[in-house]
Amino acid sequence: MRKIICAFLMSLCVCSFFFAVDMRVVMPNTSSKEIFPEDSDLGECVFSKEVSSYPFLLSALREPYSLEWAEKYLHGDYKKNITKVYSSVFSEILPCRNVLFSRVQKYADGTEVITAKFPDSKKIISFAIKDEKIYAVLM
Repeated sequence: MRKIICAFLMSLCVCSFFFAVDMRVVMPNTSSKEIFPEDSDLGECVFSKEVSSYPFLLSALREPYSLEWAEKYLHGDYKKNITKVYSSVFSEILPCRNVLFSRVQKYADGTEVITAKFPDSKKIISFAIKDEKIYAVLM
């Protein structure tokens, strides 16, 4: 009886070796693609230094809100309206260390829109950026 069980197990091992799945087919090489975490509100969370808007927006969000901040980061034509509407929000969330960014949306005129989620304050804000200036904000 032992010989039969051993023979069966040996044949099972040999068969599994011949019918094994090639792991290169099951798990293709993904090292060429960047894989980012997903967020229920933003979708894919991304930060890429190849897109100039990400480092720009990150540096803007890491500074405290002030008149100098508005001069440095907001587009001149829209500065008055943005500060009038969002001044209290910026005062509350800036400076921010904990932020998630969505994948950038690029438009033909050069505008890049990035949505930022601030987990500490539970706010989600979209920033329209062009020529290294924020010219629209949407909550």
